Amino acid sequence: MRIIHFSDSHISQDKPERDKDFEACVHRANSISPPADVVIHTGDISHDGHRQEYATAQKILEKLNIPSFVIAGNRDNRTELINTFADGQYIRRGDKFIQYCVNEFPVRLILLDTVNASGNTGSASGSNKGRFCSERLAHLESMLAADSSRPVAIFMHHSPFEATAIPDPFQFERWQEVERFHELLAAYKQVAGIYCGHIHRNAGVAIGGIRIQAITCMACDLRKGELTDKERSEPVINVIDLP
Repeated sequence: MRIIHFSDSHISQDKPERDKDFEACVHRANSISPPADVVIHTGDISHDGHRQEYATAQKILEKLNIPSFVIAGNRDNRTELINTFADGQYIRRGDKFIQYCVNEFPVRLILLDTVNASGNTGSASGSNKGRFCSERLAHLESMLAADSSRPVAIFMHHSPFEATAIPDPFQFERWQEVERFHELLAAYKQVAGIYCGHIHRNAGVAIGGIRIQAITCMACDLRKGELTDKERSEPVINVIDLP
């Protein structure tokens, strides 16, 4: 199975060039050969959480030749994201979290909501760090337990590892919750990989035998780290091939 991972488009009414960055990533995704089966966007779809920013993102995603699924990042506004992307099956109006499992592919796709409850209204409101409350961890466990016969790919916004290349390497408010997350995954051997964004850099580690990959942002102007001019300007997608 081939999955394309997007993250951190940061669509903003004040930064129209990010629309073009997003469109370039969609064009690249459509051009991949052999073609992918699905696209996952792991959040910070919008930069300020405005309704129009989600409408713009939705129009761009509709240019994909394959299905796409989304979750929230810390810059997103859950309510506006849900209102735009609600499909009645995976994302439903009135849901407390944007967290669900897609079972229609050979690899099960689990999309997790790691957004702090105080930081999901866009802009500079609340904390930009992640959370794994007991309710979300229990839901994750139920999704993993539902089918142990197929591999699982997990997608989330915040990086569940120590990102040593950044000034603040721990991007969760309570690191004990991340430890519980990894303890939970250790009981389920079907997890093929974990994919995230948030830190605006490419990074990867292995924890408990599970590969974890963070992808840099689609928004060219927000990429961090030592990059060449080409790396700062080219469309960034993560092509994931799983058995």
